Amino acid sequence: MNKWIDNLISAYKKLSMQKKMIYAFSIPVIIICMLINLVSYHVISQNYKNQLRYLVDQSCEQAKAFILNYVENMYYTSVMISDNSKVENILASSEFSKDKDLAEQYREFWNLKDAFQNIGVSNPTFRIGMYIPDYLIYSNNNDYFYPSSSLQSREDYEEMMQVISNGKMYFALIDESEPSNPSRHKSYLSLFKRMEVTDNQQEKRSYICKVEVLVSEFEKILKNANNTKNGLIYLLDEDKEILVSSDDSTIKNMYDKGCLPKSKLTSWSQWNVDDSNYYVLWQSIEESNWQIVSLIPVDQFQQQSNFIWFMILTIVIVISIAVIIISILLSRYYVGRLSKLNQKMKTLEKGKLNADIYTQYEQSGDEIDEIFINFNYMTDKLRSLMLEHYKLGKSVMSAELKALQAQINPHFLYNTLDLINWSAMDYGAQEIVDIAHNLGQFYRLSLNHGKNAILIDEELKHVEAYVNIENVHFDGAIKLMIDVPNEIRSYACLNIILQPFVENSIIHGIAEHSEIKECNIKISAELEDEDIMIHIADDAKGMDESQVSQLLNNSSSDANNGYGVKNINFRIKLCYGDKYGITYDSIPKNGTIVHIRIPIMAYNELEDNLK
Repeated sequence: MNKWIDNLISAYKKLSMQKKMIYAFSIPVIIICMLINLVSYHVISQNYKNQLRYLVDQSCEQAKAFILNYVENMYYTSVMISDNSKVENILASSEFSKDKDLAEQYREFWNLKDAFQNIGVSNPTFRIGMYIPDYLIYSNNNDYFYPSSSLQSREDYEEMMQVISNGKMYFALIDESEPSNPSRHKSYLSLFKRMEVTDNQQEKRSYICKVEVLVSEFEKILKNANNTKNGLIYLLDEDKEILVSSDDSTIKNMYDKGCLPKSKLTSWSQWNVDDSNYYVLWQSIEESNWQIVSLIPVDQFQQQSNFIWFMILTIVIVISIAVIIISILLSRYYVGRLSKLNQKMKTLEKGKLNADIYTQYEQSGDEIDEIFINFNYMTDKLRSLMLEHYKLGKSVMSAELKALQAQINPHFLYNTLDLINWSAMDYGAQEIVDIAHNLGQFYRLSLNHGKNAILIDEELKHVEAYVNIENVHFDGAIKLMIDVPNEIRSYACLNIILQPFVENSIIHGIAEHSEIKECNIKISAELEDEDIMIHIADDAKGMDESQVSQLLNNSSSDANNGYGVKNINFRIKLCYGDKYGITYDSIPKNGTIVHIRIPIMAYNELEDNLK
């Protein structure tokens, strides 16, 4: 044994580091997993058996309660018939059994029927009736009244009379065809009870009343109580005869073979039927001496245990495969780190400064990580020196470019436009005068002396100048309406946040669609608590959700998008916060409304905020 262990240890030492890590990690985990799952199987299967037994017991108890309730109600209903004063008075009449004319019998029939109907209304589940002498014309009514001869013709008449003569209830199954369809039959479980009356001559007469309920009602109870697959449940009377069952054909076949239990067994005893084992449960219904017998297949428990075992075995296999794969990946990862470090060091020896090690994992702080960190620090330092040298050269080029750009003085642009304005006035070209004036105002407000803050009033003038210039292109077809109170005009906003939306309304409206002859744009604003809401509405084609999303996510600054709606939204959120920005209300063919929310700020306050 010791030699075998020594050989195993020797073989393990000769393995590569990766295989050692795989075996050292996966084998203990798999063994622990198997032990845990074996214990789980035992606990779960035992718990399932207990739960199933409890469920079956509760179902049988419930079935017993329902059946007992039916029996008690049937008995109570029979008592209501026998103790009904109206029925008793009619039956006790000395004239009841004598010959009567048709009119008298008819009145007597309606009085009795009225009494039975009142009883039946309070117990609609049951069918009630009484057996009366055959010579009465309504004895064949077959609704509430039946001829006594039909009862006397029963095979169990003597047995019935012997039972009910002792004041007991007698139960029997009755199979009847439906009057409307004789080929269809209904089965009833009937309770027979004798009622005695004393007539005016102090003579005692007895009649038999019955209370019936459809057998299907009991079948429903038994089927609902049978909550195991292939289980059987049936109801026995006091003579051990089967009254109702959950599966008539199977139970009848077993009964004919004599395979059913003959006497009461201990609960959960096993019973063999045609090489099939069943657990047997007995429930006694005290009021009627009936028995509920349940046969639960033993293999029902075994099948579930087998299923639990299969699931646990599957889990063990899946976990084992996962553990092996993870151990292979982890071992390859850790062993691979050393190989990667060796390769990168050789690369660095060849003068390649991009040989740092990119670690896409959280640093664990072990010795290998420290080597990686030091190696990367060294390569980063070398690259940063080269990058700094590159940026120094780039800064020189940028400074030269800015020097050239500085030569383009904005005042030169204003003076040139002013010169064009005066020259146009000398020649009487009023349209050129207006264009030059509006263009000068447009660029003056756009440049805004290099500042990002501007009064809302100035921003509106910037929009007016832009629309005036565009109206030259469109022969005055653009109608701009500004409805902004003076109070709001005195507050400040970011520069150029209105003109791009007006530009979009023109470009995507009258400019793109030749059928549009006029473009109406309205700019309005109101105060909402501590904020200013600015609305820009047009009557153009409108946009769907995808077009609105494209505008909000397109940061381009081409001729069709101005500064870009996304850039404006970003500037607002960057300056004021995430609760501020741009929203759209747009429906295709119904125009577009842009909502811009900014906080109330004075010019100096906004300037300080932008610094």
